Amino acid sequence: MRQAIRSFRANGQLEKAYELEDYLAGPLGDEDPPEDAEFIWRAFMELSSRRSVGASMGGVVLSPVTHSAILEWSRAQGLALTPWEISCISRLDDLYLDTQRKHMTERQNKKR
Repeated sequence: MRQAIRSFRANGQLEKAYELEDYLAGPLGDEDPPEDAEFIWRAFMELSSRRSVGASMGGVVLSPVTHSAILEWSRAQGLALTPWEISCISRLDDLYLDTQRKHMTERQNKKR
């Protein structure tokens, strides 16, 4: 995602760069996870940092972490995630994207 910020800045799309920085500074990454969920949280955070990022007329668009991306990541790590662990990562991603959408909506409403 940091590469996307640099790209937006290089192309003179400063507002897009600022919006993406706001996404990265949003909630969910500020607190330590519960001890028994740390592995899943760390897996999600790593996968999330590699997600696709794009731009639309309405601002920055974050792509969801796909099931195939989770499986590819787990294979690359030499891990065999259980279906429950995969589901937890997907649910964290859903929560993250919902939170980011709300954060961006609030930010856009403040500009008006």
